[in-house]
Amino acid sequence: MRTSTVALALLLSLTGGSAGPEPPDCVTDALTGESDTTPAAAAPRIEPAIGTVDTVVRIEGEGFPVGESVMLIAIYAENGCVIQGLGDQLLGATRVDPDGVYRMERPWPERFTPLLGRGSFPPTSLPDGSYYIAALPCARPDECSLTEASAPGGPFVQSRSAGTVGDEEPLDGRDRSEGVPVGGVAGAGAGAFVILAGVMLLRRLTR
Repeated sequence: MRTSTVALALLLSLTGGSAGPEPPDCVTDALTGESDTTPAAAAPRIEPAIGTVDTVVRIEGEGFPVGESVMLIAIYAENGCVIQGLGDQLLGATRVDPDGVYRMERPWPERFTPLLGRGSFPPTSLPDGSYYIAALPCARPDECSLTEASAPGGPFVQSRSAGTVGDEEPLDGRDRSEGVPVGGVAGAGAGAFVILAGVMLLRRLTR
């Protein structure tokens, strides 16, 4: 994973995901058609902020009418937002509940499955890096328009070398006292070392 992504992952882990950066221009351009279109809804929330393939991610948001069908996508924010064309990973569909909230819980995918149709391409793994989450008011991919999407939320950082993810307050309010292990960091001593190394790296990158 490139240095900038490592630094972002460390920043998100140190702040509990609350200090995510603004998305790059390629993400906002994809969702607005390079215009000044106002997003259809506020940005969804995602937890955890860092994980790997099969990490269970939880997404929720508001801003669409009760009963509306909603498609959720993750836009790859690196390499010019390109994975075999636009990196518009389809996460799945849900519906706005009577409280005006849409929710989804699913394992983070391994293979790239784009929302928008395109020519055939070989099976492609999702690359490590940052992904911004957006919600679209549509029931099927062929009915979706990216320009009708919510503001982008996140990012979620995919890292196959990620450590333990968790300890943040869950979206659903349930108590989860233990993190979700997605790698090999174990023990308080190791955790303290990782945090110290992260602080030192961030200081060097921001000089």
